[in-house]
Amino acid sequence: MSVDTDELTVSGKVKWFSRDKGYGFIYDPVSGVDRYFAVSDVVGADLPHEGDVVTFFGTVGERGPRATQIRIASAPLRAARNGHRATHHEHQGHYRDDRVTCPSCNRSMVPRLVTYRGEVQKSLCPFCGATYRRFDTVQTVIVIVVITAMALFFLFSR
Repeated sequence: MSVDTDELTVSGKVKWFSRDKGYGFIYDPVSGVDRYFAVSDVVGADLPHEGDVVTFFGTVGERGPRATQIRIASAPLRAARNGHRATHHEHQGHYRDDRVTCPSCNRSMVPRLVTYRGEVQKSLCPFCGATYRRFDTVQTVIVIVVITAMALFFLFSR
């Protein structure tokens, strides 16, 4: 059977995926081979986990069979993987969604934090790089000091 299934959407199962390394393998039942994929091949904000059923286009890359344009078709409950009990909503397939909408590109995303010398400076959109929120730590400290001083003044002025 040919390994090249270009222009054909195939359904397969994620065999292995490393978020740290940014790549993994999908078992392709049509050709019977494992296909390499990278994070850049995944369509959407969610990354696949081992055991997820995905759809993809099968191609042949420089190093062998490759999967591109990967979309998650179905995923098993993830609550048991994270070590906590699943709630009623999680059993029904509803998961907590921490995504927000980028004001620049209007895509649903989870902002990425930018730190400098251990302090959070701002958060960015992972798609377009626009600043989502700035964290002014000096300003926050000043507000806390002023509020504390006012509380102490009222407390001791009685």
